[in-house]
Amino acid sequence: MAERMTLCNMAIEAGATSGICPPDRVTAEYLWPFIQEDYPSIEAAVTDYAGWHSDASATYEKRITLDVSMLQPQMTVGYKPDEVLDIASSQKLAVDQVYIGSCTNGRIEDLRAAAQILRGRTIAPTVRAILSPATPKVYSDAMAEGILKIFLDAGFCILNPTCGACLGMSSGVLAEGEVCASTTNRNFNGRMGKGGMVHLMSPYSAAAAAIAGYTGGYSMNTYGGPALFLDRDDINTDEIIPAKYLTEVSKQALKAHLLEDLLLDGKPFGPSQQELARTKVVVARTNFGCGSSREHAVWAFEVNDIRVVIAESFARIFRQNMFNVGILAIELAKEDIARLFDYADCDVNIQVDVEKEQLELHGESLPSPLLFSFSLGPFDRQLIRAGGWLAYADEHY
Repeated sequence: MAERMTLCNMAIEAGATSGICPPDRVTAEYLWPFIQEDYPSIEAAVTDYAGWHSDASATYEKRITLDVSMLQPQMTVGYKPDEVLDIASSQKLAVDQVYIGSCTNGRIEDLRAAAQILRGRTIAPTVRAILSPATPKVYSDAMAEGILKIFLDAGFCILNPTCGACLGMSSGVLAEGEVCASTTNRNFNGRMGKGGMVHLMSPYSAAAAAIAGYTGGYSMNTYGGPALFLDRDDINTDEIIPAKYLTEVSKQALKAHLLEDLLLDGKPFGPSQQELARTKVVVARTNFGCGSSREHAVWAFEVNDIRVVIAESFARIFRQNMFNVGILAIELAKEDIARLFDYADCDVNIQVDVEKEQLELHGESLPSPLLFSFSLGPFDRQLIRAGGWLAYADEHY
């Protein structure tokens, strides 16, 4: 729902008259605490909401399909939200302020994303950084999850939910000549303060700018986040994404079925959608991705935004398929995998630095991060930097 809200909000900023995501079960589940007295069940709400969908016979002036699966992190460069370019290809630009929050990108999912980048790091000494959760509930949830502490430890100033800085009213108004990396929805001339410049970007990118002290001139080669541990050897591609879904015509259709038939200790594993939504790193044992060479298994990780899989070894074709879509396949020694699994029952976060070829295990039960080293081949590194084979080919051919 968070992504849908951002999409609909920014569709207007980009010039559309309206932005609509047809209501479905995801919508009904999100709204259930507020509508449960109006419907006997979630299924009844879903059925009712279907009445708002376009008729199957509806005709349109024009249909446009956009594949953004290979889209690189973007930032605005002018005074309109639709004037954007790839952050990695833009010139290095110092920032004076980083603002994470607003109605557009201040929900709990956005704060979790930024926290993945900020955990264990501090903002640049030249930057003032501000966080404003979108609502009191988001603030409360972020406090309960320990996210606010991550921001505080990184050097952020945390505000109450407010529109203040977004429209240049209070709590982060830019001085003339200052530059702000912001997750808000508008970057009009003078929007956050007369003479100030606003570059809109995602929570991930804004957090990276806060740490670096600048934006542009780099690619985000730091990956990671909450880890999901799969304590088994020989997890095959049919267990990663069951064969019955291979007829789906879009990658997105695979998202809900990742690992749904996986057995651990002879019992169905079946992670919840909430657990998968949180997961950014998967840790397994040996020969991960064996069996059929289907690319769908890798695509299922891709659409779930899981960008790192760590194992003692991978099936050869599966490993290459991962790098082909820009997902890291990291091989560690048996003893290092065992050390990671010592914390499988803890709430841990794994951060990966591609440039340093190093990963860090963070957790409340750890007095300090555990460090592990890995190695990548030169071409694998280039694929990761580019974001996969297609993006690499666009750059070089």
